[in-house]
Amino acid sequence: MEKELLRGGNIIKAATGVEPFLVRFPYGYLKPDAVEAAKRHDCCVINWSFGCDWKKITAGEMHDKYKKAIKNGAIFLMHDLHENKKVLSFLSDFIDEIKQMGYEIVPVSELLNLKQDRYFDSGGLKNLE
Repeated sequence: MEKELLRGGNIIKAATGVEPFLVRFPYGYLKPDAVEAAKRHDCCVINWSFGCDWKKITAGEMHDKYKKAIKNGAIFLMHDLHENKKVLSFLSDFIDEIKQMGYEIVPVSELLNLKQDRYFDSGGLKNLE
């Protein structure tokens, strides 16, 4: 896990000039080794509050599930794979719906007023200790 964290961080820094401090481990992995690796590298671990884009359901069913999960502070997991056509088929309209409901879409660091010694999962914001 630590090697992947370093490799990914180095790639992002080389491409953008910015050293990342936010990380989402694959599959929402939050075992002690991952959390400790993040802590050693001053990273803030982020997980999502809802996601279903990997499930074998229709685009309409997926849209409805995401819509039911809209609430203040929601963090949606949506994979940005080119073959993820179901998400792409409703995403633009879904973003418009979110805005029409009075919500604002902001970067996760702004949403959670993040500092590097914290992490977020479906249970809320927690300190890395």
